[in-house]
Amino acid sequence: MKYIIYSPPYNESVGGILALHLLSETLSSLGEEVYITGPTKRYSNKSKIISGNDKFDLNKTIVVYPEVVVGNPFNAKHVVRWLLNTPRLMGGDGVFKKTDLLYKYVDYFKADDESKVKGVLTVFDAKLDKFYDYGNNRANKQCFMVKKGVGKKMIHELDAIDFLPFLDDDNSRDIFNDCEMFISYDYASIHSVQAALCGCVSVVIPDENVDRDEFISKRPYFKYGIAYGMDDIERAKETMPMMRDYLKGFQEDCLQSVKDFVYQTKKHISK
Repeated sequence: MKYIIYSPPYNESVGGILALHLLSETLSSLGEEVYITGPTKRYSNKSKIISGNDKFDLNKTIVVYPEVVVGNPFNAKHVVRWLLNTPRLMGGDGVFKKTDLLYKYVDYFKADDESKVKGVLTVFDAKLDKFYDYGNNRANKQCFMVKKGVGKKMIHELDAIDFLPFLDDDNSRDIFNDCEMFISYDYASIHSVQAALCGCVSVVIPDENVDRDEFISKRPYFKYGIAYGMDDIERAKETMPMMRDYLKGFQEDCLQSVKDFVYQTKKHISK
């Protein structure tokens, strides 16, 4: 059986695209035959980029579409709709066929018909081998990132470093080890996790009407080491030593969700 992941070119700064490429990489690492539509992919991804010469037996191929894709571009017989957000919130029309299999990235995303959801399919890579604390004496300065936090009140210092131009791993790790604090106005960036892994005080500026318990319930990988607002900094510092082991366990749970997905989709095709 083959899997086709329908995705734009690899872009690590876009969470949905990163998830699609990470899914193709994880499936490939499990020994599955995987193809991806994006003309570029992550350096460690062993899946194949689709070419015009590739032929697929539609009876033995599953195509995974993110929820923003309208229709069935591959005219596939076996379709998975992966809800990387609540349908229509970020695009798409939310119209899926009865035969489509629905999976959520996280359980709190809402499907129009929850009975059609087959399970949770989560991929996550904090790059634990790359992000760590150098043990340097840190300069008393800040770095920050806005992205999806446009419209929030800016509280960072005037000389704070804008993190966005430094998204590659080596530069971002150096910045996180040089700065005392990383302020993210984006509520769901993996960079908040990576900053804390580097020993940088990592603060997420809260969304209106969303308290910390709700915030953590939707983003379990933010459970330790990350402050939800400036008044949560002391708790974040206290729990920072617990992050790495916790994230290892979380990544193992995510891998199991992919294995369950493989089992369920193969069982579906066999029927």
